[in-house]
Amino acid sequence: MKFINCLLVVALLIFNQLVNSETTRSEVLSKINETGKARIVVALKIPDADSRNLEDLNSKVNTSQGLLLNKLNDNEYQVMHQFKSVPSMALTIYSKD
Repeated sequence: MKFINCLLVVALLIFNQLVNSETTRSEVLSKINETGKARIVVALKIPDADSRNLEDLNSKVNTSQGLLLNKLNDNEYQVMHQFKSVPSMALTIYSKD
């Protein structure tokens, strides 16, 4: 469970997910306790991104996604989808138990 809490802190606090983090954290933990995994969408806040400049936006989205993934252990998540221009990514996270 320590990993899951760390992942959620990273996903919800460092990257400023745009939902109620306490509710989401509780729901994700319940799902992991029931099934051993949970699918999540992490919304990333991209600082100073110019949505009119698609190349700049794509670069900043890619960088932010990479920063998140570099903080995680490879065997504890699976990338379901990395969006190119949308500051989000879909992951399946797994319980270590």
